[in-house]
Amino acid sequence: MLVESVRSILGDHPNQMRKTAMLAHAPKSSLQSAGTMSRAELRRAQLEWLQWLCERSGDTLSVIARNAEKNPGTLTELRNPDKDRVLSDATVEDIKARYGVPGPLEFRAAPGFAEEAVPFQGAREEESATTDRWEIRSNALEALGILPGDELFVDLSLLPEDGDIVCAQIFTGPMSATTVFRLYRTHQRFPFLTTAYFDQRKNVMDIVGLSDVAIKGVVRRTSRPIRPN
Repeated sequence: MLVESVRSILGDHPNQMRKTAMLAHAPKSSLQSAGTMSRAELRRAQLEWLQWLCERSGDTLSVIARNAEKNPGTLTELRNPDKDRVLSDATVEDIKARYGVPGPLEFRAAPGFAEEAVPFQGAREEESATTDRWEIRSNALEALGILPGDELFVDLSLLPEDGDIVCAQIFTGPMSATTVFRLYRTHQRFPFLTTAYFDQRKNVMDIVGLSDVAIKGVVRRTSRPIRPN
């Protein structure tokens, strides 16, 4: 279990919980630019875009906002689950212009974007039919010692317990999902998934039990290949 080792990183009371229930009445301009996306899908896309931009630029949300001549609260409040917020088209365009990047709906196809994890492609060890092997491509669990290039062995037959690292799918649309690796935590009566960045301001959480979060299995061991110099 990893609970005690990460409490100092994440705390016991998450304040960046990302609600994923469907929300209505988005600003007209945002819905027009997002086509048929729901407000929840648009908000998630914007959050993922800002996370990508933070990692790509090395700037915090407050710095990004100031560079785009916006109030820092415009971006930081997007993470507040108690406020029904999405970014306006004008704000998105100003950030795109300042950083020279594609927007929330196009950034996944941009150079430098990488999936968080991919199925392992190298020589395979003898594994059971209930085990998947993945290669990590992000720093989302860096505070737990898991780094890009590490291999994770996922037992699809195990149910998660508090403190486990799990493989999960986050659905961003009816036919679209992203595979992620997260720390599984329980808080009061509901479980949630969280990243584990050294910078606590980057951590994002998802409630387990909603229709857009599905746990595939539990990581039972990791491996770090020896890399040539």
